[in-house]
Amino acid sequence: MAPDHKGYVPFTERTVIDLSTLDPARVEARGSGDKGAAVGFVTRDGRPTIERRVAQEAHAFGAASWLSAHHISLTSRAAADEARAALVRAVELCAR
Repeated sequence: MAPDHKGYVPFTERTVIDLSTLDPARVEARGSGDKGAAVGFVTRDGRPTIERRVAQEAHAFGAASWLSAHHISLTSRAAADEARAALVRAVELCAR
């Protein structure tokens, strides 16, 4: 979704991550079984550089929350492991 999107959504989260600020050693897959899994990540120096906005009503995202850690929810541990590997690689490439 584009950063200036203002369409109707019942609940949408928009997260903006500067991959060069993430610590590749702290990108972790967690969870297992049929309850789903997640990939968690943390910024390199603990600064809150991850921008999160939520739309709970029509036509507007709310104010930004700035985080130093966040996660992406996935349906399985296998998906989380694959996403973790891809995210670590992207972080490493952005750090160059």
